[in-house]
Amino acid sequence: MIKKKILIPHEIVMDVMNQLGGIEEAIEFIDLNKDVIESKKNFSKTISRCDEMEKIFVRFEKICQDHNLEISKYQNFQQFKTDLEKDIEIRQRKHRMTYFDLLENEINEDNRKIQDLLDSYEKIKETLEYLYEKRSVFEKTSQLFLSSGIFRSTFKEEGIKSLEEGDISELNYIAGVAKADDEMRMKRVIFRVLRGRAIPTFFEMPQTTGKEKSV
Repeated sequence: MIKKKILIPHEIVMDVMNQLGGIEEAIEFIDLNKDVIESKKNFSKTISRCDEMEKIFVRFEKICQDHNLEISKYQNFQQFKTDLEKDIEIRQRKHRMTYFDLLENEINEDNRKIQDLLDSYEKIKETLEYLYEKRSVFEKTSQLFLSSGIFRSTFKEEGIKSLEEGDISELNYIAGVAKADDEMRMKRVIFRVLRGRAIPTFFEMPQTTGKEKSV
């Protein structure tokens, strides 16, 4: 390990740092202004922009992991350096901007597009879940209404005199979806409010989003 102190004129500091960053051997910089407030250090704004880009990259990686998308990474630094130099040459030939500015604009634009896609995905997911719940409620209530055996067994279990087939039409029904954990609580509330004049019936609904529910 060799320790060096380099004095770089301000006007060429970016070029020198770019050259140092391209060296394959590891380089560690010592902050000689560690006692100075971050916002008052030279290039603090550029460093903050780099930090923001890093946060976006971490977010991209998290999104890929959540959606089981494979992330391709360079196997060696030399290949990365070669591709980077080519990309810098091509981009700066077309645009009158620094390479970092170009990347920053592109990353922010991709971030906005991905956020729009995620918002659309969540809306579609919520709509699909709602339609699935609605279908499940319809199927279960249809089974309950069309099967007289369910009524007879329910009335018998609750100690209520069986109703004639013509009287069943006078009953009122309410159907919906609730969390499975709230089943007993709902039964107690229904019993207290309606004083035993309601017969709650619950069915298990297959899970679609990992949330446990009953209908």
